[in-house]
Amino acid sequence: MAEGRREMDYMKMLKDAFRVTWRYKVLWIFGLLGGTASSFWLNAPGGDYQDYGTVRYELSDQEGQEILDALREVGILPHTVQTFQDLVPLLIAIAVTILVIALLVTIVRIAAQGGLAHLTNEALREGEVRAGAGWRAGFSNWFRVFGIGFLLALPVVAVGLLAGAALVVMLVSVAGSSSEPVVPLILTALTLVPLLILLLSVAGVIVHMLREVAIRHAVLSNATVTDSIAMAWRSLWGRKGVFTTWLMLWLVSIGFGIVGLIAVAPSVIPIVVGIATQSWTLVALGALLAVLIGLLVGALQGTFNATVWTALYGRYITGTLPAGEADA
Repeated sequence: MAEGRREMDYMKMLKDAFRVTWRYKVLWIFGLLGGTASSFWLNAPGGDYQDYGTVRYELSDQEGQEILDALREVGILPHTVQTFQDLVPLLIAIAVTILVIALLVTIVRIAAQGGLAHLTNEALREGEVRAGAGWRAGFSNWFRVFGIGFLLALPVVAVGLLAGAALVVMLVSVAGSSSEPVVPLILTALTLVPLLILLLSVAGVIVHMLREVAIRHAVLSNATVTDSIAMAWRSLWGRKGVFTTWLMLWLVSIGFGIVGLIAVAPSVIPIVVGIATQSWTLVALGALLAVLIGLLVGALQGTFNATVWTALYGRYITGTLPAGEADA
């Protein structure tokens, strides 16, 4: 059913998403693992390691050996590690372990995204919401959900890499040039950087919207990968509801961030007290509490967002959900 034939009720979508999120706690697992919202505490800017050329410090062999000895004494390193060369097998094992864990996390995350689309649809229908059914739906649609994400991200990544490579070539040529056009070229490069960031950000938003709708076409309507993307594209440009829903959820995310910061605030107390008294147990407990609260907020937001997208899809894009069912 065309979206224009029925009045969009965004407030009802938000209200029903809140009801579903609070009522079906099992969805929190899927929201945490596959939700589109990241825990707010994971978004802090990372460190910027730079070499300013003024202060340099090189580790001497003796100092390096002392560090290894200290790590062995506290049990961080096994006693078989006597030199830095002995660390190579251990580092390889750690790298392989990290890669395996990352692969498993990716597999589970994609399955959780498909399961979340299925379960939120069942919840909005007042149907049966069970974790087993969610995982079955997620893994049975795994390749389609993966294919949607891969195909949508591919052009953005390719353009970003090509633009980045062109920028690097330009900067390298500028650095090796002593002619007059150096300053204009530098200014051009500095102008292109924010423009490139802006374009990639806009492309990322479009990909996100298309992906949310396409996943629901694949999971809920059993559409193929290419058909799901094509229908999502028509939904985005043919109906204003997709962009409005994204904008609404972006505004709601600010509220989730504020709530998360307020919820995490008490965990700062044991951290500060622990640092002041050198009680690292208190610091660890405070940090653990902050992490758990962050995970909970991320799970709630991921579930909430997925429910809103499913409501939009079922009520105003396909008409497979009634537009005004009674609240439970």
